[in-house]
Amino acid sequence: MSCNARAHLDYETLKQLRDNGLRLLLVGFESGNQQILNRTKKGLVLDTAREFMRNCRKLGIRVHGTFMIGLPIETQETIEKPFGSPKRSILFRFRFRSRRLIRGQNFIARHFQWLA
Repeated sequence: MSCNARAHLDYETLKQLRDNGLRLLLVGFESGNQQILNRTKKGLVLDTAREFMRNCRKLGIRVHGTFMIGLPIETQETIEKPFGSPKRSILFRFRFRSRRLIRGQNFIARHFQWLA
């Protein structure tokens, strides 16, 4: 079983979901940059998202993370820096949604070609 979720679920809720058959969560993290999250009023604190991911890992729940890139307030650095090497991430899958065309958009092709 899978479902959509926000990265605010606590350990007990995740455990109960897992015990009832949950194996995969689809989570809209939207950005790995706290300033971008604040300016877009997403209501997510990265420390909360990190704790959520630790809990999912402990419980064996896979996470498909989705991210927005290309917002007018973003720069190449705010897109690249938070991810470091996504290959080493604990996410099961990534999905990037472009909000608009930006100069240098081939960034995805250069840095995330292993996802294809």
